[in-house]
Amino acid sequence: MYPDPRELMKDDLTSADALMADGSGKSSLMKVLATGNQFHLDKTITLDGTIEYSGKDRNELLEVLPRYVAYANQIDNHYPRLTLTNFALDVMVKKLGLDSCKDTVVGNAMLRGVSGGERKRVTTGEMTVAWKRLQRLDEISTGLDSAATYDICKSTKSVAHNFNSTVVISLLQPSPEVFELFNDVVLLNEGSIMFHGKREEDVPYFERMGFHCPPRKDVADFLLGLGTDKQDVYITGDARSVPYQSADFAKLFMESGFFQKTLQRLDASTDAMVFADPKPFCQTSTEDLATLLQRQEMLTLRDTTYIMGRAVIVIVMGLLYGSAFWQMDDTDSQLMLGLLFSCAMFLSMSQASQVSTCIDARSVFYKQRGANFFRTSAHVLATSLTQIPLSILETVIFGAITYWFGGYVDDVGRFIVFLVTLFLCQMWFTSCFFFLSAAQTVGKYTLSVFNLEAESTWIWYGWIFLVAGYFISFFCSNLVLEYMRFESPENVALAQNDEAVNDQSAYLRYSEDASDTEGVRKLF
Repeated sequence: MYPDPRELMKDDLTSADALMADGSGKSSLMKVLATGNQFHLDKTITLDGTIEYSGKDRNELLEVLPRYVAYANQIDNHYPRLTLTNFALDVMVKKLGLDSCKDTVVGNAMLRGVSGGERKRVTTGEMTVAWKRLQRLDEISTGLDSAATYDICKSTKSVAHNFNSTVVISLLQPSPEVFELFNDVVLLNEGSIMFHGKREEDVPYFERMGFHCPPRKDVADFLLGLGTDKQDVYITGDARSVPYQSADFAKLFMESGFFQKTLQRLDASTDAMVFADPKPFCQTSTEDLATLLQRQEMLTLRDTTYIMGRAVIVIVMGLLYGSAFWQMDDTDSQLMLGLLFSCAMFLSMSQASQVSTCIDARSVFYKQRGANFFRTSAHVLATSLTQIPLSILETVIFGAITYWFGGYVDDVGRFIVFLVTLFLCQMWFTSCFFFLSAAQTVGKYTLSVFNLEAESTWIWYGWIFLVAGYFISFFCSNLVLEYMRFESPENVALAQNDEAVNDQSAYLRYSEDASDTEGVRKLF
């Protein structure tokens, strides 16, 4: 990143194109300028300089900044079973040209949904649903053809004009038609800003340096070739007088009139009333919970494959367990407890199927929580509450089959206690699996080194917990056997209390030697 970053975009801009080669730091720049939640600093990454929004330092606005600044990642992370109307308002759907597919699910690799270009528009509409003043779109052309990229950029420009917002889009190699849509251009190379100004002024600016754009050459390709080993074909004057390194281009730009004009525009006017509302969230906690409950209920009910699969498994396994323990002998405690343990383990461990779903939904949560869509507590509570109805239904069906088939006590109260026990065990394991999926921080790249899938890492966590539980139980058993052995009947003797008046008074004396019976007088 540039060592002295400055705010280069203002609210009076309509749209800007950030041209940069791969690895130039475009994603890092977008994340830093968007919100602090999208960029995570560690020991190897430092951030110097200041970033201001309407005259206010970014550090003062970290809590409320996501309400005014949107960042759309180049990867489309969505809930595949939601339709377009669940992501954006009707007016936004019309502006993005998604009327024809507004009732179609978004889809993913396993579920057929909208096309790739339409999914990109959904990403744009989702992040701008709250009328953001500043929008950062990172490489929206990834995986799309030039026609789809043009449609998305045109729709985004229409949204920017209608809602008076600033849009900054980073592109690798835009087509001439896409390039003509933008008002401003930011040319970034190796972390240095080589040019920032009006789109019509970029070619004349570099021509004054000694570079010439061929007549049939795309302007975007010409700009991306500067500062690299491809710029020699564009040199028209003395090769010794033109800059070669990106840092040299950045130095000349800071000395040019374009940079001074930018500073003057920044100092001319600032709209401090933009951040007049200090609330970091648009809704209250209750409204967040109600909204997320509605969404989670919709996601659960639309997953018909999972619901039908679970229903079949619960009924079949209930019949198998019930037939295996058919009308047990109520005096055989081993069978009675064995069936109870088997039922609890089946309902509990079957919740492991939710791990992959939670891991897939975690990227969506990170994106929406980073944009301050809702509170984390509301998301966790809504996800937990939506699991209760299905858990109750599974417990009642499975428990009713196994309880009466197994020959337990014919009493309604005992039956309810049996169901409550199974339900609590199931919910406890559900919370454990949810915690494991939320706490899984190993990246997919690290797992791929060991040929492990991210969706199967819960198995390794389970093994670790089982092994750790074995050693902990083994250690505790050793302590119990060592320090409780003195209370065994072999090591306890009754000795006479010489000071007692009544000869029936006695006290316990512990001895490490089981053969020590000295002083034993009476048992009672």
